[in-house]
Amino acid sequence: MGFALITQMIMAQSWDLLIPPSSYDATQLNFSSTAFSQNNSIIYSLYKNGANSKIQKFDLNTNSVTTIPTTNQPPVDIGPFTYDFTNNRLVGNRAGRENLYSLSLSTSTWTQIGSGSFDSESYGAQFFWNPTNNKTAFFGGYGFFAVKNWIWENNGTWSNPYVNNSLCNLTNPPKGGGGFALGAPGSNKLYKFSGQGSCDGNQFASSCSLGSPWSTDVGTFCWLKDLWQLDLSNYSFTNILPVNNGTITKEGLIVFDYLQNTFYIIGGFTPPSIYNSNFGNITNYEVGILRYRVGIDSGFSDMSISGTPPPSVSLNNLGASAAYFDGVNNKIIWARKDGIWAIDLNNSNSECQTLVINTGLLSFNPPTYNNTITIYPNPANDHITIDCGNLANVSGWTIKIVNTLGQEVFSGAMNTQQYVVPLNSWSGQGVYFVKIYDASNNLLNTKKIILQ
Repeated sequence: MGFALITQMIMAQSWDLLIPPSSYDATQLNFSSTAFSQNNSIIYSLYKNGANSKIQKFDLNTNSVTTIPTTNQPPVDIGPFTYDFTNNRLVGNRAGRENLYSLSLSTSTWTQIGSGSFDSESYGAQFFWNPTNNKTAFFGGYGFFAVKNWIWENNGTWSNPYVNNSLCNLTNPPKGGGGFALGAPGSNKLYKFSGQGSCDGNQFASSCSLGSPWSTDVGTFCWLKDLWQLDLSNYSFTNILPVNNGTITKEGLIVFDYLQNTFYIIGGFTPPSIYNSNFGNITNYEVGILRYRVGIDSGFSDMSISGTPPPSVSLNNLGASAAYFDGVNNKIIWARKDGIWAIDLNNSNSECQTLVINTGLLSFNPPTYNNTITIYPNPANDHITIDCGNLANVSGWTIKIVNTLGQEVFSGAMNTQQYVVPLNSWSGQGVYFVKIYDASNNLLNTKKIILQ
């Protein structure tokens, strides 16, 4: 009978209420999955409904909310919108290919920046900013009992670089809605997730040919359960997880952690296979988290999160809701009318732990000691020290440092309990992440550092 000592990290990821609903106007919210300043960790809410207008700025660095007063408001309501990080403005309109308006966040002034006409075919379309050609664009939309998979863009007038099609293959997604997640800053990538649709987009269909039916009041769409990458430089799609993927068990919000190349499904519900007009009242939007580590996992699986999560409420009571990956602070953010919630991925409370494994009986004994990894000074300007206290064996461990774009800027072997990293040409001012791997290349810990 043999025994083995294995050192591992015990991760302490927990829900945290960053900003309570008492700190903002929860009655006038309109979030967008692409209205997030990634480099500044700021979420924008743009609400414009008749004479009622409110722009709210959620700063995740200070967990504070401010209201932005505006002038020259547009004559229409604003529904879909996005954040144009090239010009520091919010861009949106009533729907689809209609007149386009921007709100400068420098001058707080509204301006019409694009012309269009009434569009009843593109309701629910996802707006995004394309930095490769400086155009506002949208994907998909619904109207006249049909969903689309087209892309339209506007830099004064609307054009159609990706046409509505029924190809339904590994480079052309089905027609339908779904959520969007931002890629890494500067990567020109977006990620499209699931939704309801089909190859032909016809809502009057009597069944679903793609797998799981999503019944409506007049017919049947499919629950797409797929994941795609969209390259903004040429509007090409690459399939990541195929249609009707069995590991996608909830229709929730999609988030992409570009530092770890990991996708998360935040909350969600199971779409109905049989239509029920009361579905939104009797079905809760759940609060569980699914995780998919690209290159490691075959698909999504449940993730255990400690602490008190946001409340589970019915679909009709959920209200404004969007999720983001805050790479600067390394957090998953769930913005809702009942609070701005977060899961900290830094694992700042992670502990080094030694387990004694009885290899004959496959049983685990309690840990013999605990010790917390620390990094200091932080902020730093000359060097950092990575200290794992009296941890007995760190032989073969590797330290890697990445910037907020996910680019590796430093790598070194950690063979002592205290490892000093000198700061040199790679270490410009800003936020970085220190990643610690064991001898088998398992990620043990990620910590944020600030260099001055």
